[in-house]
Amino acid sequence: GNLDTETGDSVMELLEDLNENGKTIIMVTHDPHDAKYAEYIVDITDGVTSRKEKEDDYEMTARRMED
Repeated sequence: GNLDTETGDSVMELLEDLNENGKTIIMVTHDPHDAKYAEYIVDITDGVTSRKEKEDDYEMTARRMED
């Protein structure tokens, strides 16, 4: 379900802390705000996967998610 902004940010910070302490986090989202927390994005379009690094067109992928 949807969380209010403050709670959502708290959850993302918790996940970020877990990841920094060695835990692997796999998140599926359509929310570009939450996607920005990722080290990388695996984009699936028309059944084809592609990995987007932050240095690549990461922002473009996030913007496309907004559409």
